[in-house]
Amino acid sequence: MKFRGEDASVGIGEGTLTINVEMPSGRVDGTCDGALGALLVRGVMTEDSFRAQLAPKDPSDGFTGTAIGARQGDTVKGEIHLSTSTGNVIRDATFSIVRPRK
Repeated sequence: MKFRGEDASVGIGEGTLTINVEMPSGRVDGTCDGALGALLVRGVMTEDSFRAQLAPKDPSDGFTGTAIGARQGDTVKGEIHLSTSTGNVIRDATFSIVRPRK
């Protein structure tokens, strides 16, 4: 089955993904702000991967989805897949996270 979703202008544009990784567990907490709205990010970082769930800060409105990426050194690159709570608007995006140098 393939579902395209509605054409809608909501959720289109740039955004910022910010995460904190708790070591040594790899637990990830963070935020995503921008065109997709204000989202909370919860997940895990391993030696070679990143997986997270994204949920709206305001549970009554916004996009919900997942982020999956591959880690190479201090960089993670991957994809985000989200939809609105009604499922009628679907968004896919790519992302890149680079660990800041100290």
